[in-house]
Amino acid sequence: METLANLESFVKSAESGSFSEAGRRLGLTAAAVSRNIAMLERNLGVRLFQRSTRKLTLTEAGARFLQSIGGSIETLQGAIEEASSDASEPAGVLKVSLSTTFGIAHVLPLLPEFLQRYPRIRPEWHFESRRVDLVQEGYDLAIGGGFAFAPGTLKMLQAVCGYSPGGKVGKMRAPHHGQRNFFMETIGIIGAGAIGSAFAKALVHKGIKAVISNSRGPASLADLVGELGPTISAGTREEAAAQDIVLVAVPWSKLPAALSGLPDFAGRIVIDANNPIEAPEFKPFELNGRTSSEVFAEFVPGACVVKAINHLPVALVSIDTGVEGGRRVLFLAGDDVPAKAKVLSLIEQAGFFGIDLGSIKAGGPLFQIPGGQLAIQNLVKLG
Repeated sequence: METLANLESFVKSAESGSFSEAGRRLGLTAAAVSRNIAMLERNLGVRLFQRSTRKLTLTEAGARFLQSIGGSIETLQGAIEEASSDASEPAGVLKVSLSTTFGIAHVLPLLPEFLQRYPRIRPEWHFESRRVDLVQEGYDLAIGGGFAFAPGTLKMLQAVCGYSPGGKVGKMRAPHHGQRNFFMETIGIIGAGAIGSAFAKALVHKGIKAVISNSRGPASLADLVGELGPTISAGTREEAAAQDIVLVAVPWSKLPAALSGLPDFAGRIVIDANNPIEAPEFKPFELNGRTSSEVFAEFVPGACVVKAINHLPVALVSIDTGVEGGRRVLFLAGDDVPAKAKVLSLIEQAGFFGIDLGSIKAGGPLFQIPGGQLAIQNLVKLG
């Protein structure tokens, strides 16, 4: 059982942001308050404050502990037990600054397994190349760029983290920005709902042409096309499906009807922007052990299927592709390397930053909704 003195020292320090001020309120010296809090942290097994010469700030465990105490003596012991559990089960936001190249190539591949092991952690990762103030900016960790690793350091990090390149989660590749971009003529979009319209907005912003279609015919899209902008035209399903790259984004239960009767795609690229879940119930569809893209591929015979543009909320896949001086990340996965290169080029030209997660079977489930560990993760590539 913790002493009341330790708990009072913690509460007053959290309220005042200073050991000295807490001591004045409690009639103790600053050193005595500091000792009480150090004893409390040692007994709980977690750090409650981040200390610097200029500022005293609560850690996430400290903030949760303070909220749990809530001024009620009767709940103090329960709060202590809850905070103690943080030592064995980490929880909360993990805010990390990572240099872009190192973070994407060597740290991001570890995220799915990390989230499986620590499901209560919510990652907030910033890919950037700058010095950060850990205390003032609220970062838990910073892995900087612009320095050379000592011989063997990278292998040691991989060994410690339990990751080896080419492992079961697949390699993740950052785009090589010196490569030639493919010239985008016209994109086909089957499905004029939220996702199809949002990506069409992003294409308009970059001057990329697209033919958008729905089940009701081109006339029903007149208002939408006028709203989207001059590079978007309404067409039939067949006209949209005839383009070299076709984005399909329709409710999962309507996929068979939306794609039935279309000619064989004969090696053309089809982007699977669908998720096996629908409003309003949001109950996952049964896939019988397969990935959603493996099921989707059956509806588009002859197509090179690339999974992409499905893991973010619609509001983030429209005209606002850049944020805070960076570009929003879109994941993709597929089995055909040239097809993925063209989709990656489209993503880049639309203003996003693409990250290749590997094959359909290995990479697709990582950002599939529901269940994907990277689903809904709003990452931004800075710089």
